[in-house]
Order: sequence, then structure tokens, then C-alpha cells
Amino acid sequence: MEENKQAEKTAIVFDTNFIVEHAGKVNSVIKTLKEKGYQLYIPQVVVDERKAHRCNELLNKYNTVRELEQLLDSYIKVSYKVDVDRLESTHKDIMQKNYERKFGKNIIKYSKSEEIFSIILERAFKKIPPFVTDKSDKGFKDTLMWLSIIDYFRTNGEENIILLTSDNGFIKSKNELEQEFKTKTNKILKIEPNTFYTDIIKEEQKDNIIQNSNNISETEIESLSDEIYDCIFNICNKTIDDDFQEYVLNRFTINMQFTEKDIENIFNRLEDNINMHILERNIDITDILEKNECVIEPGSISLKLVKDLLKLYKKIQQRYPTLLQQFYVTVAKYINMHCYKEPKNYNINMNIDEDVPF
Repeated sequence: MEENKQAEKTAIVFDTNFIVEHAGKVNSVIKTLKEKGYQLYIPQVVVDERKAHRCNELLNKYNTVRELEQLLDSYIKVSYKVDVDRLESTHKDIMQKNYERKFGKNIIKYSKSEEIFSIILERAFKKIPPFVTDKSDKGFKDTLMWLSIIDYFRTNGEENIILLTSDNGFIKSKNELEQEFKTKTNKILKIEPNTFYTDIIKEEQKDNIIQNSNNISETEIESLSDEIYDCIFNICNKTIDDDFQEYVLNRFTINMQFTEKDIENIFNRLEDNINMHILERNIDITDILEKNECVIEPGSISLKLVKDLLKLYKKIQQRYPTLLQQFYVTVAKYINMHCYKEPKNYNINMNIDEDVPF
């Protein structure tokens, strides 16, 4: 609770390399950090750089086609469905709207200073961070972003800010830049590498595990134990009845025992296996156990029962992560009750007279 209160007073600003590193997972990152109470920002220069990345990928594909067309101009004629410039413009508009949808007013615009170009030029000549101190002029984009962040937080936003970046121009001059920010805004900024986000997640997972471990009541344990037994029983057995009584029959028999790791692998692939049979009513037990060679007289099972099993697994993952390994052990024990072992062959040889006692 104290951590969330602290987070509510803290802003996180994303650099381009963080967004690139988490490409395809940005929605999840935003959701996680917002749930932790952080205020999230992204500079417009980062958005524009990501637009350029996407458009360059698009142009590279077009250029590949054009080169092929020139090489085979005697044999092929390529017809382009969409003009590349129009497609590039459309991509940029879509990406801008997506970032605006995710960050709202928290997109940090370019610095409004009329002298911005001359300031950047002076910093480049003097190699003032985030310009790197070598013979190159690397650092223009980083400096433009840095000045925009200072300009924004001088009069807006939170008192504590974290800049997530793994760019050497920032990391190697961390102390100098943090001091500059404090002098110009009277606020605190910490420059942290991209792994800082991973540390937040690990700490959250650790807290959840400790909380779950301490808060599971005996009633919950008993209820969960019954739920596991019923679910696995329905997977392993089927009940039939005649006019007089019910009978329980095995759905399958195995000739070798499953290990805890085998069970973990089964559950890791369970959702994919369900999706492969999503339009079917039943699924073969071998598709679930994935050990065809050890299953004797395999049968099929209702897809609904398998979905129930997946729901149970996800429930334990989310609510009771500390019990997950014990869950694998328990399921292995229930399944191994269906293990059939060949009787030992003692090879008694009745033709040897000295072994006969009479």
C-alpha cells in the first residue's frame, strides 16, 4: 500500500529503446505500471522515431520489390495496390492516434524554446550529455528529447520522475544529467536502465507470492483440494450406469508413471492443444498426455472437461502461485493411479530335477 502511494507521486518517461525492447508488449507494460500507480509519459520525439522505424521497414520491403522488378524487367510487371507515400502517411497517422489513445495528454511535446536549435548545436560542440564524448555527433535526438522533458516538467507533472533508458548517452552521464534536471526544474529525476521495469515486475511477483502464501485459509485449501480431485477424476474416469447402479471405468491406462515435470509440460501446452481442437466436441486423451507410446487403450474426453481443467490451472496460477508445484505433484499422483505394470516373470524351469524338492 505504501509502495502504491509512492508510485502515485512518480512519473515514468519512456525512451525509444525501451519501447523497442518491449515491442508487442507495450499494452501489458502500460497496464502493469498504471496498476502500480505510476503516471506514464512518452516524448513526441520517441513517437516520431517509432514512426520512422515502421516506415523504414515498409520502405525496405518496397525497395526489395523494386530491385526485383528492375532485375527481371523483361519477365515481370509489378502492379502496386497502394502508393508507398500514401501508405507511409497512413501508418504515421494510425501510430500517432494509438499513442494518443494510450498516453492521452501525457505525450511530451517538443521544447517550445525559440532557441532550441542553437542550444542543441552548442551542446553538440561542447559534447554536453546526452551527446557522447567521442568523435561522433551522436546525441541529437537524445538531446532534443532531454530538453523537451526538462521544458515540460519545469511547469507540469509530478515531483519525482524516472527516465527509463538504456542509451549510453544517458546512462554514462547519469549523475551529471540528474543534477542538471534538478537545477533547472527543482524536481528529482532518476535515470534508470530498462531492466528497472523487470525489477518492478519481480518485486510484484514476490509480493504476490508472499501475500498468497500467508492468506490461504484451511477452508480454501480444502475447497481447492476437492476441486482438483473432482476435475482430475472426470478427466481420468467416466461414469456409466444401468438400471441398478453406476460403474466407474478408466478412460485410459498407462504403462509408465508420469513425473512432476511431465505434468508441468502438459499444462504448459494445454491451451494450445485445446485451440487445435476448438471446433470439436471431444479430444483424444493422447493429445492431452502427449505420450502416445505409454498410453494403453486410449479413449476420448469431452472438450468441455478439458476446458474446465485449463480454468482450474489458470486459477491456481493466478490466485495460488505458491501451490503450483504441489498441484503438479498431486495431479501426477492421480494420473499414476492408472498405471499398469506387467507382473514379474520368475522363469521357473520345471525340467531341472535338482530344483524339485521331491
